[in-house]
Amino acid sequence: MQRDFPARVCLRREASFKPVHKYAPSDVMFETQTTAQMEYRSWPVHRRESPAWATRGQYVPSKSAFSAISSYHDDYVEPKSVVRAKPIRPQAPEMSITSGDHKASFANGTTHNSAYVQWTNASPAKSFKVQSQYEPPIAKFEAQSTFRSHYTGKYVPPARICKPSLKDYAADELTKPMNAGTSYLEAFTGEKPKPCPASKIDKSATLKVTKAGHTLVTQDA
Repeated sequence: MQRDFPARVCLRREASFKPVHKYAPSDVMFETQTTAQMEYRSWPVHRRESPAWATRGQYVPSKSAFSAISSYHDDYVEPKSVVRAKPIRPQAPEMSITSGDHKASFANGTTHNSAYVQWTNASPAKSFKVQSQYEPPIAKFEAQSTFRSHYTGKYVPPARICKPSLKDYAADELTKPMNAGTSYLEAFTGEKPKPCPASKIDKSATLKVTKAGHTLVTQDA
């Protein structure tokens, strides 16, 4: 980094074209009053007063003794003897329907029972499905599958190597030296940088560092 960008000693800085700005103090005194201070003042808050209809009167305690009996106790008195209610449903022999002057017995049957009557001596419906009987094949069972018939173990020679042999080259091509030149070496032809002197310092030597870099190496006396 220091070799690429050396310090220029005899180089003068370019003049700045920025206009000179001088501070001019104001003669008017600074106003500390802001808009928020002028607009938002502390106004007095009035106490909220309730209307007359919303005000509660003063509680006056009752002079009579407290009665522990409520209206529930007065209405629902515990009976001494409980008689079970009789069922309202009539018994089977006494079932009867009265319509005007006619009296008929109660019918226990329903529409479902009268429509769906259990038939006697009725056989189930016959099935129309054709019953096929298994017949074993006459030919002998062939154990050869499609996979075995397609993929048989046949010998296939190995693939040929695509690498060219040395016999294809001429003898003079093999004896020529290798061309180590690159486009980078041909395009960037300049002075090679000098090696860092710090890499060749002996243990008995001392390294001095300057602003331009570590370039001076002196031997101890």
